[in-house]
Amino acid sequence: MKLDCGSSTNAVVSFVLQPWGAAYRQSLTPRWFSRHSRCYSNSRLASWSDSPQTSIKACLVYSRWKPRSNGKSPPGPPRLPIIGNMLQLGKNPHKSLARLSKIYGPLMSLKLGNQLAAVVSSPELAKEVLHKQGRVFSKPFPPNAVSVLGHNEVSMNLLPSSSELWKKLRRVAREKLFSNAALQASQEIRQERLRKLVEYISKCSGEGRAMNVGEATFTTMTNLMFATLFSIELDEFASTDAATPKLEFREHVNAITRYMGVPNLADFFPIFAPLDPQGMRRNLTYHLRSLLELVQGFIDERLQARTTSSYRKKTDFLETLLDMSQGNEYALSVREIKHLFVVRNESKQLQREDVFGLALQKKTPLRAIPIKV
Repeated sequence: MKLDCGSSTNAVVSFVLQPWGAAYRQSLTPRWFSRHSRCYSNSRLASWSDSPQTSIKACLVYSRWKPRSNGKSPPGPPRLPIIGNMLQLGKNPHKSLARLSKIYGPLMSLKLGNQLAAVVSSPELAKEVLHKQGRVFSKPFPPNAVSVLGHNEVSMNLLPSSSELWKKLRRVAREKLFSNAALQASQEIRQERLRKLVEYISKCSGEGRAMNVGEATFTTMTNLMFATLFSIELDEFASTDAATPKLEFREHVNAITRYMGVPNLADFFPIFAPLDPQGMRRNLTYHLRSLLELVQGFIDERLQARTTSSYRKKTDFLETLLDMSQGNEYALSVREIKHLFVVRNESKQLQREDVFGLALQKKTPLRAIPIKV
């Protein structure tokens, strides 16, 4: 997990948080990272997770009797029982980490619930971690909730870089989807969508009515994405039809992004994972299944159209992926194609309307100056 300090004046460094596994300890300085931990079987606790009361008891016993490490780990602040250093992060984790790094150095360890993390806050160590040991530290640690519907098994964002499937999907993205030829082929589509956005802005300005910046931006990006991926023309700006694919697509994508960005108790205390106390897995299952069904409908429609004699070959991503699925070079399955279209947005990214709102809250608010198009 990465924490970016952004434009805060109280914190001028960026932090890299990495789960502290054996592979990571061995990849850097042996004095700090060599560790010979004794294993504690979770089988005794598994039978206790039938109810919330017994799960809490099991968590307390696990935290109390879990064997301590005999090796050395990076320095860090004192930890509370069970929750570790979670309260010390506060409402602004980047500021809290900046303050703690002045006390415990550029490399420190934090206990977040049941997870041990390393915090890097200096350019030199960040280069060591991200550049020289990039392959070791590039292994993703997906949240517990994203394992629904087997998404973590076929998603390029969640697979480890050592996986053969990840290598195949990365090759597909590099050679077919995002190659120079593919980007050049979609240049006209991008220009057309931007032209429509400029025309809509000019129309709103001429009529003297307010324009929803976030809605207009999302409409442009969604129309561009659907045209590039599926060669589908969606609704125009300011549409209120709730049954349109754009609004349905937006609902599920926003929900998936929102739930993936919310801290989940099961990630910090895995013993609560079967209980799903926050309903994360249940909600993600609904929205992810709906999104995959939407993509499946596009695939079925295209496969049926390809069987007709009057079909004209398209140049979108779906056409490219279906060609590869029927060939021997890449051998993509329909399941892999569907999950390839499920893009995870980083939770740290602000919505366009949020960015616009922050600009208006400045001491000297920004003004919108009309321009002639």
